[in-house]
Amino acid sequence: MVNIKWAMYRRNPCLNQIAQKYKEDKEVVLLAMAPESNDKVTNFLKKQPFNYELVSGGHHYFKQLGINFFPANFFIDKKALIQNIKTGTPIKDGAVAFYEKYSAIIEKLKQN
Repeated sequence: MVNIKWAMYRRNPCLNQIAQKYKEDKEVVLLAMAPESNDKVTNFLKKQPFNYELVSGGHHYFKQLGINFFPANFFIDKKALIQNIKTGTPIKDGAVAFYEKYSAIIEKLKQN
């Protein structure tokens, strides 16, 4: 199960809670694609931990895939099929709601 987050990573600190929950789970891959340059990402990571695997310079991928809004979360199952897409900022519902919503999606995909 893979969660790919297309976002400006620095805007969503609740991601570290999800990463903490699944850090020992070999079935779950958490990947964030950031449009910012490697230098900007590296400087950010010196100041604040971010526990997803982070790919910088993703603006080319954003453009190729037609992703024009942030954040966009793709939840991909074990068969490499996109099973769920969440857009917008779930954090507006609060950190607990964000954590519960995304954990539920991940747990469901792990069962399939």
